Amino acid sequence: MKSVVITFIFSAVLSSCTMGDRTVPISQLDNSVIDSAHSLIPENIDFEYPITAKKIYVWNDSIVVVNNQATESNLFIELYSLQDNSMINSMIHKGNGPSEMLEINFYYQNDTIVAEDIHRKNIAVIPIDSAVNHKYIPELKQIDIHSQYILPFKGKLIGVNPNCFINKKYDIYNNGDRFILSDSNYVYKEDNEYTHSTFNVTYSQIILSYINDAVVYISSNEALIELYDTKLRLLKKITGPPMPRETLYYVTGNGAVSFLNGVPYTFMEFCHDNHYFYLAYNGDFLTSENNYDASTFNTYILKFDWDGNFIDSYYIDHYVKSMSLSNDGRYIYAFGTDHDGESVFYKYLLK
Repeated sequence: MKSVVITFIFSAVLSSCTMGDRTVPISQLDNSVIDSAHSLIPENIDFEYPITAKKIYVWNDSIVVVNNQATESNLFIELYSLQDNSMINSMIHKGNGPSEMLEINFYYQNDTIVAEDIHRKNIAVIPIDSAVNHKYIPELKQIDIHSQYILPFKGKLIGVNPNCFINKKYDIYNNGDRFILSDSNYVYKEDNEYTHSTFNVTYSQIILSYINDAVVYISSNEALIELYDTKLRLLKKITGPPMPRETLYYVTGNGAVSFLNGVPYTFMEFCHDNHYFYLAYNGDFLTSENNYDASTFNTYILKFDWDGNFIDSYYIDHYVKSMSLSNDGRYIYAFGTDHDGESVFYKYLLK
């Protein structure tokens, strides 16, 4: 582990949201994890990605997984051979048909793709190996769960809870659980009533690792990481690195909460293997000063072990939209935009 300043608070009692008031360790990362980051050198990847690509991942060092902006000529999901650029499979047309989606939220978890249509309220869970071998035909299943990020979990769906948000300064006390769980029919009914609508200020993501008995909550609007076991017991909380200023909110008369004077971008992407997880951190705000353009951002990659210990940090001089890890854990494949707004796709050797 590199020499950085990490403050541990071992007797902190967490009462944010209703995971129960429990004494858990909290570690606080300061700016030294940013200041000491290793600059990574881009290496070209011989792959001609479609101009409609929104996110790109590399599976098994051999298959390129593309999340597209679907058009009449391409589908939402395409799989290519990294070796020769040939298309292997494509899935999910845009439309209102029985096997189509209008728009998708795309979630990638190493060997599985999850595509969610928030308009038609259905989901497709796609094992990548089966899709590569043409043994999988996307089957859309109806869902009823209101969350910014959902994944299959023990025969149900787990989602981040948009009603888990407390801010005493703004008198907001949405004390929901950190996660929500559907039933086996993928339905979640909210029984609680909340005074504020905080969906638009609680974007976050989930990493699942059954082999490590770990569920990691990653906030994209706060510098906050929480580690749970697969029984959803909170084990550790990590805060920081600090943002350049306080996040401001606007609360309407009917209780709707939104960001004021800038949208915070903290942990926006991740990748992982059985040993470590890596988080892409921007630590800045989308504002009118940068034309609300994330391509003006640089990216820091923070490396943690599955106990939540900070291991190392890296610097990439462009905005990272998606990233994946090589099989041996030595390289990160990163897709994003450079400061001119042009799409870039590189691999980086982790030092």
